[in-house]
Amino acid sequence: METLASPRLASPRLVEWWLAGLTIYVLTFFNLNGQHNYYQIPFLAPLAMMVGFALARMEDRGSALRWVAYAAAGFLAFNGATFAWNNYFKLDPVREIAAGAIQGRTAASDLVITCMATSHPEDPRLLYRADRHGFNIATQYATNDVVDGLKRYGATVLAVVTTVGEPEPSFLTTWSQTVTRVILTSDKGQIGTLFIARLRPAPPIEPG
Repeated sequence: METLASPRLASPRLVEWWLAGLTIYVLTFFNLNGQHNYYQIPFLAPLAMMVGFALARMEDRGSALRWVAYAAAGFLAFNGATFAWNNYFKLDPVREIAAGAIQGRTAASDLVITCMATSHPEDPRLLYRADRHGFNIATQYATNDVVDGLKRYGATVLAVVTTVGEPEPSFLTTWSQTVTRVILTSDKGQIGTLFIARLRPAPPIEPG
């Protein structure tokens, strides 16, 4: 049986050179690779080919290994589909509703600090849905010093989102007099709370 692993159809040496070139690419744009994981997308194709070579070799070496190859391919496909579904294709009602509440209580020129426990600085989901620019941090890393530092960089609004059962973050007591509590609800009832506080007036919108 002739497969992709056959030297007449494809050479593993091609993949090796491909990976070598990608390594140079990573080192050239090292700082961007450290900030954005999508810079590693070019690695997907050669790594997929390497997996394909291995599975094809296993398929060529007998019926027992062929079934192992089929099982491995099925597992990889199922694992990839499950990861994609859970991370990229499921609706997030807390973020959807919180983003609408943030958008309705801020100006287009505001720089918003958004905080959620299940988030990180590179997570664009809440700010993107709210159609606002700003800074995103995980709630557990949000402190008065962090907020003050971002305020010096121009942040004008602090927006903290919690889900049902999460306690109110203690650092919010600093802005207790300006914090507005917004109950986030869906057709299933309360799903979270938005704590939003204005840190400084919104800057004027520059004429475009």
